[in-house]
Amino acid sequence: MHVPARIKLHDVILLEVRMRSLSRDHSRFAFEHVFLKEDGTHCAKLIVEGAWIDTKLRKLSAPPQLAEQAMDHVPRTEDFIWT
Repeated sequence: MHVPARIKLHDVILLEVRMRSLSRDHSRFAFEHVFLKEDGTHCAKLIVEGAWIDTKLRKLSAPPQLAEQAMDHVPRTEDFIWT
């Protein structure tokens, strides 16, 4: 089993963020965050799944157009999928 490198107090950590999955209407998404040391040593991977919700209607909805455009420009993982 691979054990990730430990992060110490004064380590400089780089964060790579990529889109892992996205629904066609952009209402659901998953981001992959990869934490690396300055020398490229892998420390951790965090996957965050989420959805846009209309708080007045209390149901999933498409995001504002600006957010949708921004999500279209996020780099994608090699195994990116449309859901």
